[in-house]
Amino acid sequence: MILFGHSKHLTHSKDIFLRADYMLTVLYIVFFVSLLAPIYTYAVYPIILKVLPEKRNKSDDMYRPFVSILVVSEENNGITDEKDDSLGSLCYPTDKLELLTSSDEFDTVVRYIILKGQDRTRAEKLNAMLKVAKGDILIITDGETPLDKNVVINLVKHFSDQQVGCVIGQLRSKSPSSFWKYENYVRSQESKIGCVSGANKGLYAVRSGVVNDIPASIIKRLG
Repeated sequence: MILFGHSKHLTHSKDIFLRADYMLTVLYIVFFVSLLAPIYTYAVYPIILKVLPEKRNKSDDMYRPFVSILVVSEENNGITDEKDDSLGSLCYPTDKLELLTSSDEFDTVVRYIILKGQDRTRAEKLNAMLKVAKGDILIITDGETPLDKNVVINLVKHFSDQQVGCVIGQLRSKSPSSFWKYENYVRSQESKIGCVSGANKGLYAVRSGVVNDIPASIIKRLG
């Protein structure tokens, strides 16, 4: 009876040590993964992109599809004067261009189709615009980032290749940070292999039908 009790106690102690060893192993794995992840992201990943074979997509500078520009403004700021001026200076045929934005009341004017409901999430605003946009190509932008006058032509020319579903713009800064430079470099390298990992809300374009509905969980609320 004494030996049986002693054996049971040893078995219980062994289980405790095994669990402790397991937890320690997990902690070591988490530590090394967290240590190696930045190295992979900032050193290894760019090198991999550099050595991968480039995918060549055709582009046509004369391609002129019908384009819808979806301007998703911040709740309280609306569209800045600088952004409005840049939209009015775009070099693109006006009969092949429509501008959509959101406001707190419904109206239809010459330049903008204004969608009711300012107190919405970004996803809800985009979904409302997607339902009424008539363009073959949808350019999505915010209410602050000014656009280059040739931006529409430079974006849509890549959609002359039917295999292209999305084209992202490149934001420029007068004093770019190191991270800014890294991000733009990675996206330029990703573009060479025909796949980008993300897009900035300031400017990107998609082919109509590629995106029909955006889940509310994907994009956080503006403001």
